[in-house]
Amino acid sequence: MRIGVQLLNTGASENSFQVKSFITIHQGETTDLFIRFIDEDQDKLRYVPASGATTLIEIARFPDVFGTISNIREEVDFSIRRNATQPFANDGSIWMIPLTATDTNSMISSNIRVTLTETSTISKALVYQAIKVIPKEGQP
Repeated sequence: MRIGVQLLNTGASENSFQVKSFITIHQGETTDLFIRFIDEDQDKLRYVPASGATTLIEIARFPDVFGTISNIREEVDFSIRRNATQPFANDGSIWMIPLTATDTNSMISSNIRVTLTETSTISKALVYQAIKVIPKEGQP
């Protein structure tokens, strides 16, 4: 089975999200980053990880980090490395991390890597150009 990731816009409930090809963030804003796991081999149906699974979301420090999913890089290549939580008890396929104003203030447009750990099985997914950052006025 191949695990994939979809980016979701901010929704009020697990049924009010829309799938996005990228997320737009303004520098200095506070927001939540939502992802949904999908099964790439089952026509992109939602995938609910096993109970006790953990998810790590990493946002690249530079846009060119993560040439491939297996491209293992040093921790210094990440501006954010955060364990995700499941915000909706009724949909275990959706995970999120909060992004603070401090996080987004220094963020640039970049890729994200998601690592799902289910007991001894580790799956990784890469989303190219996942985040588009709009600079503050007066910033280059």
